[in-house]
Amino acid sequence: MIKTVFWRESKHITRFQIEGHANYSDYGQDIVCSAVSALALAIINGMTEIVKAPANCMIDEGRIDCKLEITSELNDKVQILAKTLELGIGEIAKEYPDYIEVKIITK
Repeated sequence: MIKTVFWRESKHITRFQIEGHANYSDYGQDIVCSAVSALALAIINGMTEIVKAPANCMIDEGRIDCKLEITSELNDKVQILAKTLELGIGEIAKEYPDYIEVKIITK
C-alpha cells in the first residue's frame, strides 16, 4: 500500500511524504504506483525547477519526503503545487482505495 501524509500548519502544506508500493500489479505494470510517482515528481520538479522554491526533498526507492520552506515571495506558488498534489493523490485514492492511504496532520 502507498501511504501518503501531508502536514499542514494553518492553511499551508509544510511537508509531504509518500511511502510504499501499491502492489496493484506486477513491477513495471503497476498503474497506481506509476500515477502517484509521476504526479509527485512532476509537482516536485515544478516547485524546484520552475518556481525555484527552496525545498528539502529526499527521493529514494519507494519513498519521497519533501519539507517545504515557506517564503512570503514564493508561498502562493508553492501552495498551489502542493495542494494540486494533495488533490491529485486524493483522486487516485478514491479510485483505488485498497492501494493508497492519505493522511493529513494539522498543527
